[in-house]
Amino acid sequence: NPSASSGRELTARTGDTIRVGFEAPGDSILVQRPNGERETLPWSPSMQSFVYGNMAHRGIYTVTAATNRVQFAANLMDAAESDSTPRAALTLAHGRQVQAVVSSRADLEIWRWIAAAALAVLIFEWWYYHKRTA
Repeated sequence: NPSASSGRELTARTGDTIRVGFEAPGDSILVQRPNGERETLPWSPSMQSFVYGNMAHRGIYTVTAATNRVQFAANLMDAAESDSTPRAALTLAHGRQVQAVVSSRADLEIWRWIAAAALAVLIFEWWYYHKRTA
């Protein structure tokens, strides 16, 4: 019963496992992944709960067993995974790090200087035209 459990139990990080308990699930359990794939897993009456760990994708997973249906979310709840700011060093496998070789600004906006030069030309043209006709 999802309403009896806390919201923290119905969310997991991608790659983790989740445990779901069923009263009388039948002989198989159907898991529907967020990408639409379905997976049927066997169930024996001696099992106390269902443990699922094939959560490689983020999204809503639906576990159906007979008349029981539980939905849970796999999220990217790690702050390091969601942080997209540039780093000075990149950590690779086995603890190796790669340092940034060249650092340059990529947000230089030259259009403001071009617009200022065009405005200066227009002001000079206006001044020259009115000086000549006066």
